[in-house]
Amino acid sequence: MDEPTNDLGLDTLRVLEEAIEYYPGCMIIVTHDRYFLNRVATHILSFEGEDENGVGIVYFHHGDYESFKDWKRSKGEDLDKLKGPRRKFAR
Repeated sequence: MDEPTNDLGLDTLRVLEEAIEYYPGCMIIVTHDRYFLNRVATHILSFEGEDENGVGIVYFHHGDYESFKDWKRSKGEDLDKLKGPRRKFAR
């Protein structure tokens, strides 16, 4: 799902969250809505740009977005530091 919360009212958003919660399969959700991620995500797959050798950095985390941020901070990584590489891929 790409930006599933865009243009949804609160009632429709709740229905979507419930549908995702009870869906028995796997879903890939692309969103900037961190609140939504915290409510529905059980795992985070984060593409973080490239390392100094040009190799893509990908993290797979068991947990919601808040626990992912905490995990990254515990590793001493600044989440905002990687915004530049993300912009490069968005062009």
